[in-house]
Amino acid sequence: MRSLRSLKFVLPCVLLLGSSCNGQPNKAIPLTPLAGNWLLNLDLNGYQLPVNIEFSVIDDDHDIVFSNGAERILVEDVRLFGDSIEVVMPLYDSKFIGHLSAPGIISGNWVNFVRGPNYKVPFEAHAGL
Repeated sequence: MRSLRSLKFVLPCVLLLGSSCNGQPNKAIPLTPLAGNWLLNLDLNGYQLPVNIEFSVIDDDHDIVFSNGAERILVEDVRLFGDSIEVVMPLYDSKFIGHLSAPGIISGNWVNFVRGPNYKVPFEAHAGL
């Protein structure tokens, strides 16, 4: 009798778990960086190097313009993967690899392949600044 009572409790739990696990991973809503002006800060051993960037979005195409004084670099190789972003720099053997924690916040690393595959500089970027 005792085993029958426990079976009455366990069986609904197993069925409930089985129906909620359909083998499909939860699909998170992909984040997209906000279009407009951003401030990106590179962390150089505690010293913040600010860089102005501008995101533009036309249809599904994302471009970024890096501005430092009079210098402007257009980057068209911008890849979004769910909540991750990869920005491949056209003139330098480097790229930014980041994570969008919100549409207006990106954090990650700038990887400079000229200095080696493990040379990384942390950065954080905020929209609207």
